[in-house]
Amino acid sequence: VLTGPPARPPTDLASAIGRVLAAGTRDVGELSAPARLDSCLIRSGAPAAAGPLLAGRPIRLGGVDGLLLVISTGTKGRVRAVVPTTDCGRILADVTVGG
Repeated sequence: VLTGPPARPPTDLASAIGRVLAAGTRDVGELSAPARLDSCLIRSGAPAAAGPLLAGRPIRLGGVDGLLLVISTGTKGRVRAVVPTTDCGRILADVTVGG
């Protein structure tokens, strides 16, 4: 989990966020249910979602399989992108992007 001032996410993650949002993909299985999404995030060691899931899909980040979850922050133009491992065992990335 990243802490401190927002850091620029790696280019490949930033590209993936844009693509999944543009396509409106929600290929996250049972994590499309808000309670299951929050459970996975908390189990992974991340805060629960502050807004609804906007998009998501499987992704490989740093050689590890995970799920890219793009979540609304409640601020127009700003989203949170979280990548838990597919078993919700840990967080591979947790960034907030946008204005």
